[in-house]
Amino acid sequence: MWEGGDIDWPVEDEEVARVLKDSPTNTASGNDDISYPFLRFWFKNQRSHMTRTLNNLIKFGYDGWKVAYSVLIKKADKERYDNVKSWRMIHLLPTISKVVDRIMLRKLEKEVTLASTQYGSRKRRGCHDSMKQITEFVKFGRFGHTEIMTMDVEGGFNNIDTALLAHILVYRSCDKSLVSWIVRWTTGRKMRLKFNERTSRVYEVDKGVPQGSPLSPYLFGIYVEEIFKPRFKHGPSVSCLVSSYVDDGGVMVSGANREIVVGKMQELFEECDRVGRKRNMKFVARKIEWMGMGEGVWPELWIGGEKKDMCREIRLLGYRLDVMGLMKQYVDYWMERAIGVRRRIAGVGRRYGSSGGSGAWEYTRLLQAAYLPTIWYGLEFVDDPKLIKMIDVQINDKIRSLFRVSLKSPINTMRAETDIAPTDIQRK
Repeated sequence: MWEGGDIDWPVEDEEVARVLKDSPTNTASGNDDISYPFLRFWFKNQRSHMTRTLNNLIKFGYDGWKVAYSVLIKKADKERYDNVKSWRMIHLLPTISKVVDRIMLRKLEKEVTLASTQYGSRKRRGCHDSMKQITEFVKFGRFGHTEIMTMDVEGGFNNIDTALLAHILVYRSCDKSLVSWIVRWTTGRKMRLKFNERTSRVYEVDKGVPQGSPLSPYLFGIYVEEIFKPRFKHGPSVSCLVSSYVDDGGVMVSGANREIVVGKMQELFEECDRVGRKRNMKFVARKIEWMGMGEGVWPELWIGGEKKDMCREIRLLGYRLDVMGLMKQYVDYWMERAIGVRRRIAGVGRRYGSSGGSGAWEYTRLLQAAYLPTIWYGLEFVDDPKLIKMIDVQINDKIRSLFRVSLKSPINTMRAETDIAPTDIQRK
């Protein structure tokens, strides 16, 4: 048990109810074998008892929560998996400890706010919101030449200096008792690795924050805010935007000519890198990509004394953008994924048959629940009429083949019967 007598923030039933309501419903149990549905059932039947228990846990803590089981998960698109960096480490924590973390997260959000260009770790600040800000800068740039750079913080959560984090929280005028609680929460942690059904011994963890906790992304955002903070926004011949989604950063520069843009891009990266190194954070050189928009030849870009070749297509938070500002490669990628879903749906029909098995209603549900979300993913950023037409053609073809509809059947009738709106209407 840790000593936490300076924490005097009693949690009310209503706050516990909100936290449980916002908690996920489709996740597995933690390493305590307790699930969120069980906690909701407990709170429904013994509200005061559970609230009192959570208050005691917040005030006094429980050292057993500091032992995490860490599982290794393969990272996608890696050529080899005999390198440790091809695996992602995920911490499995007790579920009830995550409820406590969510309660403290709500308190921390009231004490310290993140910058408007920081996304992730809170509601209405997700990946789509970040991408919207980036695409608007590219589309409505003040000048004719725009460049985009993406960069990734190496190590992220594992490299947070907890002592420096405490100083940052104090500097940001965070309540001292909350800072004290966070310091105790981050120190004295341990972990056990689980891989191939084998469990390692207990290892001491002397830095970083656990990736499985809902509190960690927000603490990470506070820690790196100064790194991604834009030092320069607008000028007579250049404008720029520095944006981040958790540990993924992006720098966008628009200028009157390419030389100004490249010079400002190098200056902004060097400033971000300088501040990052002071906080034990560095950017992975092999993951840094940049792309100049539009036709023409761009000057060379040098990062850390190394020349970086320009990409013809850049990946932003899972989206793909080409040099003309279009998303054809992105649409092609998800259309290909949708074809795979289409084949699996057809395979279900072949296996179980249409008579007494998968009928029209089942096909329609599979279409709406699996196929359409795949082909429409990120549709709000696609504004090219030709790309929208491509998506519509594939959907129409899917409806015809799945329901064996004649080519002479009106498209509007097919869509009305399956309750599928045209793609251009779906975007709105």
